[in-house]
Amino acid sequence: MRNTPLSLADKTLALLGDSVTDGGTLTLVFEQSLQAAGEIPPRCLNVAVCGNRACDMLARLDRDVLPYKPEFMTLSAGVNDANNGVTPEAFERDVTTILNRMRAAGTQVILLTPTPNTGAHAAKAKPLLDAYLATLHRLAAERHLRIAEINRYMQSDLDAGGKPVAEDGIHITFEGYRVMVRALLDALDYRKVPVVTNTKLAPLPGLITPWRLHKATVEAPLEAATIAALQPDATWKTLNLPQTESCGSWWSDQERQRGFAIDVNHLLGQAKRYQGYAEITASTPRQIYLNTGGSLETIWLNGHKVFQTPNDSGWHPGKERIPVTLIPGVNRLVIETGSSFFLSATDGKDW
Repeated sequence: MRNTPLSLADKTLALLGDSVTDGGTLTLVFEQSLQAAGEIPPRCLNVAVCGNRACDMLARLDRDVLPYKPEFMTLSAGVNDANNGVTPEAFERDVTTILNRMRAAGTQVILLTPTPNTGAHAAKAKPLLDAYLATLHRLAAERHLRIAEINRYMQSDLDAGGKPVAEDGIHITFEGYRVMVRALLDALDYRKVPVVTNTKLAPLPGLITPWRLHKATVEAPLEAATIAALQPDATWKTLNLPQTESCGSWWSDQERQRGFAIDVNHLLGQAKRYQGYAEITASTPRQIYLNTGGSLETIWLNGHKVFQTPNDSGWHPGKERIPVTLIPGVNRLVIETGSSFFLSATDGKDW
């Protein structure tokens, strides 16, 4: 057993995973637990995508992880693999390839064992999850990797009458995230760091607001010929972020407080997509980064399309960072989005 905490200050930690990580709560609880104990957390880079299997994570390494040159990376895979019937051999092949590539890049990987499945398909998934657990423990031993025993800690909580798993049997409650962070902190030898009982929430830096929003009036997305004529009128509704009223589940309300527009359909009515308009004023030409989140589809800046979401994209804020140049004066920003979105504008390369 190691006794010295892993040195995290001034380092980058990429968190590669599926929806459990993509939602952002794991990162929040982890960072704020370290901060509350007087420790300096790493620069956490969320690179998770809802629904991902290990093979999907492998396919995204070149785009989402390696360009940032992280010193450390957590790997959380297995739940979606089991639900999709991925064989233990294929799971091991994908995880091994990820480990080999990250080792070649000089990144130290911390393995996270998958969370338990207590849902409708639990009996079918359990033999696969058990095989994956054995594989992860063997790989950790062979390669001398740290491993966060999330499955074991969460199962202990379940056995004690806790409720770390949501009603769907797959996703995680806030209690579950606290259990996950306890396991991760222990794996990193921060055993004396308590896990916070709640998180402090505030709008993320550079949040763009106010927005004028309306339902897209045609099925086709905007094009260069139609974007120039787009002009908000009295039929568009104003939305100031962060929204002031609590909404939905604890997780939706967490994201609302961080600056997500949640359930635009409740404001405007049901539609396939929505269009939004905002302005950014600049005194001189300068480069900024537009940081996306939620179900945002496209971004147009001053009549030019600067972003279109890829198919394998996450939810969390900063899932994509688009460098753009502002012109002096008023810059027109138009988005097309689903019912929830996030967009901020920041300087520099921090997220």
